[in-house]
Amino acid sequence: MLCVFFLKVKHVPQEERQDFRLYAWYRKILLFSLRHRTLRLLWVVLIFGLALQGFGLIPNVFFPPKDQAMFTAEFDLPIGTPIERTEAFVQQ
Repeated sequence: MLCVFFLKVKHVPQEERQDFRLYAWYRKILLFSLRHRTLRLLWVVLIFGLALQGFGLIPNVFFPPKDQAMFTAEFDLPIGTPIERTEAFVQQ
């Protein structure tokens, strides 16, 4: 709301305005979509449906399989146990 006070836009006459092709193309699409609301809604539903169908093409792998077999073991030794004793315990 405060932009009315702080941002002053200079009015440029139609002859001096530079309409680029991209702007003209965007304007045509925008005006068309504003005039044809039901068609725009159908496009949105169609694109959403295509996106849902596209999700079926993505593999559903949360945890990829590992190539090597592995297991873990947890050993509780007293705090301060020397590494040599820990290694001997694990080897045993």
